[in-house]
Amino acid sequence: MSGSGAGVTVTGGVAGVEARTEALYDVADHCDACGDRVRELALRLAVLLTDPTLVASAPFAPASYAEVTLRLGRATGGPRSAVAAALLLEADARAVRAALALLEAADVLAEEAVAEVDAAAVLGIGVLAVGTAPAWRPFLDDHGVTADELGQRALVAHPGLADHLIRGLGGPGVLPGAAGAAAGLSLLYERGHGRAERRDVPMPGGAPSTVTALTEHLAAVAALARTPDGEGTIEVQTLHTPDGPRHIVYLPGTDDMTTLPWQRDGDVRDMGANLELVGGRGTAYGDGVLAALAQAGVRSDEPVLLVGHSQGGLLAGRLATEGGHGYDVVGAVTLGAPLGTVPHLPDGVGVLALENSHDVVPHLDGRANPDEVGLVTLTADGGGSDVVGAHEFPAYEQVAAAADASTDPSVTAQLAAFDAAGFLRGGAGAATTSQVFRITREP
Repeated sequence: MSGSGAGVTVTGGVAGVEARTEALYDVADHCDACGDRVRELALRLAVLLTDPTLVASAPFAPASYAEVTLRLGRATGGPRSAVAAALLLEADARAVRAALALLEAADVLAEEAVAEVDAAAVLGIGVLAVGTAPAWRPFLDDHGVTADELGQRALVAHPGLADHLIRGLGGPGVLPGAAGAAAGLSLLYERGHGRAERRDVPMPGGAPSTVTALTEHLAAVAALARTPDGEGTIEVQTLHTPDGPRHIVYLPGTDDMTTLPWQRDGDVRDMGANLELVGGRGTAYGDGVLAALAQAGVRSDEPVLLVGHSQGGLLAGRLATEGGHGYDVVGAVTLGAPLGTVPHLPDGVGVLALENSHDVVPHLDGRANPDEVGLVTLTADGGGSDVVGAHEFPAYEQVAAAADASTDPSVTAQLAAFDAAGFLRGGAGAATTSQVFRITREP
């Protein structure tokens, strides 16, 4: 973890723990390779001792012959020889790998221990809350605060509490964890298939050159979802650069949080889709996004950047990690999305995950985002007086501004990678065209 200014933290990326671990493994491999080369050199030096020309020179220059063979012998054998150096290099490599293995094992044990503590704490707090409810309810009533308001205040002030709560509920012998529980609950919803229908809607022009501009543009797309028959709206924006087309896909978040299994209709961004995504299952939303890309004429060799909020960010993370869809997804920018259960990112794919430090939604999978070279998580204070406000776009526009201003090496490296792929500053000034689609579910 590193800082990028007051109230800003960054994990992952080129300055993250995984990057440093990979560098140490590279050091071990380099030591091994050096040991092999030094051993090969020692063998060549040993062969020189039996070289016919050297042996034949012994009667004619015995002193020189003796000195040469003595030096060759010291170089190939003894405590300061090439063989000893090779053995030391290989011992260093083994020591580094052993130390890293111990650290990784310690991390696993620590995570399991925390899960045990969380499970015990959640059980204890639950029993305590029920047992003491008659005592504290009059106190809340006297101060005009409901239990719901108190809970919201706690989550806005300390959204990480959700990690402990969900891990506690998923502790040994209780529930199968957030991903497993979500996958099981999602089976209650009929999945269906997504289809894309083009909408004739004008959108703001211009190629976004900053993370803030991406966030503002996504907010405009999300606003369309709140219009009549606008649920499921996305946009495919094409940047016409000198190096060829680049495409930015804007994916808004959940349209309906209250959908029960027997109420599922044509809305692809409902509670069932949230459960499917956290549980690692496919969604009609994802089907429709791929269908929209095909209708938009996006080719398999044209770079694609996904920008998603909440459920849209989780879908962006899934599409960035899962191949086989036929598109060149080079990266994603996510806002307020729980990415803790997203699979390992492929080489060459980068994700910048923005989290408001008061937003509980990124914690709803019960896990912190993994510390990966390709996944950079920036957390900043975006404000928000309640759970809803902390998750909305005004809060994330402040977090995006913190990303644009960041000097953290992980953040700047990821933004530079987006630039190099033809997005952000790399696409500044490019002419743009827009295609808007509405994604709906069919049985």
